[in-house]
Amino acid sequence: MLYLIGIQPEKYYQLGFWPDDYESNGFSIMCACELNPINADHNQIFSLQILPPIRYLKFIHKGRSCDIPSTYKYIYGIWLPKTEYRMSIPFELEFYGELYLGPDNENSVSEIYIPLEFLQEETTLSSFINDNRFS
Repeated sequence: MLYLIGIQPEKYYQLGFWPDDYESNGFSIMCACELNPINADHNQIFSLQILPPIRYLKFIHKGRSCDIPSTYKYIYGIWLPKTEYRMSIPFELEFYGELYLGPDNENSVSEIYIPLEFLQEETTLSSFINDNRFS
């Protein structure tokens, strides 16, 4: 484990970030770690990025790391379109904890966290009138 200036990370993550122009310029993958906010100010080697507090939906991926794209295809291609959720900010987290046994181990477990928000159908006056016309 790597420790910087005596700060021990509490959890390790992979952070995927999609800017608005990701289709033409790609996306970024970064290594991340959770730090105790009290100790985070002492880090002068790396810049700190604080993620906003938000609700996440957790998905479990079990299997080899090279097979994780199929889990993402399920999340974004099958599961998400059938729900009333949408991605709220353009990133996701993968967590590799004690159940992660290595990239080639079929029994490895990693967690995928997708920041989602519930779509609420807005009722406008015109849609209310159109839906409630008297015949």
